[in-house]
Amino acid sequence: MEIVVGGRWEDGARLLAGRDGTVITFRPPVWRNPGVVLSAIDSNAPADRLVDLEGPSPSAELPRAPKTRREGSIIAGRAPQLLISAEPVMGMLIGGTGTLAFLVPFNVDSIAMNSGHTLPVNLMDFTLALWIIGYWWYIGRSFRHYLVLAGIGLVLGFLSIAGIPPATFAWHLREATLYFALATIAGGLIDHRILTSALQDPEERIGLES
Repeated sequence: MEIVVGGRWEDGARLLAGRDGTVITFRPPVWRNPGVVLSAIDSNAPADRLVDLEGPSPSAELPRAPKTRREGSIIAGRAPQLLISAEPVMGMLIGGTGTLAFLVPFNVDSIAMNSGHTLPVNLMDFTLALWIIGYWWYIGRSFRHYLVLAGIGLVLGFLSIAGIPPATFAWHLREATLYFALATIAGGLIDHRILTSALQDPEERIGLES
């Protein structure tokens, strides 16, 4: 929707009017974590088309939503900017470093194999685990499940030093690929659960009859 004009109040309420006649009203008390939606609106709506308004806002008579005590709230850290605003440059940097975390040790292991040698350690497990730690640090340190996933990678790396599984290029590649695929799927599913549980249905009215 192309925003033609919008109004904003100090309490966070927003009213957006589109060129097609659509009008959207955002009332913070209706949402369990309104900061997430407000961050998305303010970062995407043209600033020159929003007008600061005084007086009662559309949500002036609505009660506050009950606070949630979940430690995995999407509001923690810098998660709103990453999951909703999604800065393109930072996204490319994260994706690029993740690719390097796999390709650099892969090439080192491949060169060793072509030279008739085998690395006694699966470097890909270690570099991928370290990348996951960096990703966790960026999106917000309340997303502790990424530390668990990184810990699994470190354990696999240390097991490879002990010869479990056998120190061959094929085993190293198979193990690192499977680990990263499962870690990506698990992390995505947990992120989705956190996001959906942190947001409340915008049509739900809280205590309107109280």
